[in-house]
Amino acid sequence: MPNRGNNIQNLKSYGKSKPPLTRDEAMKIGKKGGEASAKARAGAKTAKGILSILNELPASGNNKDKLAILGIPDEMQTQKTMRIVALHQKALTGDAQAQRLVLEIDGEAPAQTLSLEMGIFDKRKLNDVETTLFGTDKK
Repeated sequence: MPNRGNNIQNLKSYGKSKPPLTRDEAMKIGKKGGEASAKARAGAKTAKGILSILNELPASGNNKDKLAILGIPDEMQTQKTMRIVALHQKALTGDAQAQRLVLEIDGEAPAQTLSLEMGIFDKRKLNDVETTLFGTDKK
């Protein structure tokens, strides 16, 4: 996970105030970075795997009864299904964030909009391009 802070003091400056690294030193440092990266990726895979296992755990007790009342087949009565039902119920109460997420899961989320701001210099360049293409000068 990248460090988003302003930690310029953590950076090492080689070649200016310090002599450049030898090939062996660079390889040693690179190897450490590669090992740390592999460990972080493995941790992410592990977390994803654990979540996958938890998602597939069967619903039990009262939750299983609620899913049966809703008409959900036995093989689909999982923890993941319970979370989706809970999200759906929250959306029905008027929670805008839950409604947006339900629509997104269902593939009906509203299109994202892009806001583009242009400076005066950019507007002048655009105007020049329009003049070249269309022969009219828009001010």
